[in-house]
Amino acid sequence: MGCQIAEARDQGEREEIGWREIVIDSRRTGSVAELAVARKLVENGFTVSWPLNEDAYDLIAEKDGNSRRIQVKSATINKGGSYRCALRHCKGNRRSYDKSDCDFIILYAAFSRDFEDMIHDGYYVVPIGEIVKSKALTAIVFPAGKGKGNIMVCKWEKYKDDWKGI
Repeated sequence: MGCQIAEARDQGEREEIGWREIVIDSRRTGSVAELAVARKLVENGFTVSWPLNEDAYDLIAEKDGNSRRIQVKSATINKGGSYRCALRHCKGNRRSYDKSDCDFIILYAAFSRDFEDMIHDGYYVVPIGEIVKSKALTAIVFPAGKGKGNIMVCKWEKYKDDWKGI
């Protein structure tokens, strides 16, 4: 069913989520992810701000006098049930992110929207240094236990919900 929902979402059709109907399209996906990440940051004791300019980061998270630049990347479900997320700029030259752009990339995957048996979404809090070191252009994430073959946990699982790492 998750794949059917994703295909309907790509066509801009309506879907029922809880008590409301929403339309999710590509223009809103980033905003939904940013708001979901901001909520989790606030729940974890951070103050969240948004930059006024078009910067390489989406949010500023501050806690205990330390500010961190956060780039939020939304992951999109594919037909196999895993989520794919680009780890590079979406505008302009599509270059890879580096330490001059942001301090952390938080990958957001809407597990609870796409899987009936999932009640929590996926938040992968990855230091930019790890992204640079891996040289990855994309990230593949999936809920623990829902992998394929012998792979039951994704490569990025150690960063899942690592809010203390910020």
